[in-house]
Amino acid sequence: MPPFVSVVVPVYNTEKYISQCIESILSQTYTNFECIIVNNCSTDMSYDIIKNYEKLDNRIKVHNNSEFLSMTSNFNNTLKKISKNSIYCKMVLSDDFILKECMEKMVEVAESYPNIGIVSSYVLRGSDVANVGLPFGENVYDGKEIGKRYLLEYDFDVFGTETNVLYLSEIIRKTDNFYNELSLSPDTEICMEILKNYNFGFVNQILSYTRIDNLSTRDNIKYFDTGVMRKMISFLRYGKYFLNEEEYNTAYSLLEEKYYKSISAKIIINRNFDFWNSHVEELKKVNEKIQIGKLIKYMTIGILDKLGNPKKCFEDVILKDKYKKFPP
Repeated sequence: MPPFVSVVVPVYNTEKYISQCIESILSQTYTNFECIIVNNCSTDMSYDIIKNYEKLDNRIKVHNNSEFLSMTSNFNNTLKKISKNSIYCKMVLSDDFILKECMEKMVEVAESYPNIGIVSSYVLRGSDVANVGLPFGENVYDGKEIGKRYLLEYDFDVFGTETNVLYLSEIIRKTDNFYNELSLSPDTEICMEILKNYNFGFVNQILSYTRIDNLSTRDNIKYFDTGVMRKMISFLRYGKYFLNEEEYNTAYSLLEEKYYKSISAKIIINRNFDFWNSHVEELKKVNEKIQIGKLIKYMTIGILDKLGNPKKCFEDVILKDKYKKFPP
């Protein structure tokens, strides 16, 4: 028999997409799997839909939370239900879907080389192909080299979201909580943790689809500038493990400049304490704090630049309210 795979689907209020998600799992060319679906107290028809699928296919096992959990807590809760016999685990977010060969191709790469802890692939994110940057045709990489590239190259990301990767199940079973529930980017953090000790597999095909039309999430990312914040926190948390001293110092100076330029511009435009507090609190988690001198330096540069471009300054001030002000 091929390796047994536990497929997990955490669900919350995705009645519009959940059928497409489940159908994509049931139509896999790879058949030796279970599908664990955990409903997180949905208030729409999601639970009724998944219960109907449970009746149609005995590989599907449905669980219903007795109380509502945060998103990452529910991910961990779902992963705790995987079979003790599973060799690999594939999460599929309930508003995403996977292509027919997804599990077959990922398991094939995972089995092709010793000590592979995580497998990824190209992904269709909206209408764009993502997870690019690796040489076409290569399937296996040293985990530490992938970790190094993620830290050294600002736009390098071959992990994607939870839907885009396959995990070795024994790694999940080693911890009570697989994802760090206090992390701003638990999906990236767990990938970096795995790369410390395992090799990285990659399939040179588009194997999954990630939905990006969640407007509140996208606006939150824009408003709080979490992209540059996540990169900074990842660097502070993992830089000294994956990089030598020279690499660390050179890369940190470049990232630090980019970080302070980015947040100083946002502070000038938004002038909102929620934005400031979100960065202060996240940096505190990695024993770091905003350096006021550098912030003032880049704010001054930004203000002078805007004074030299009145039209752009006016547009920034008028358009600043286009980003909703979500809590951090």
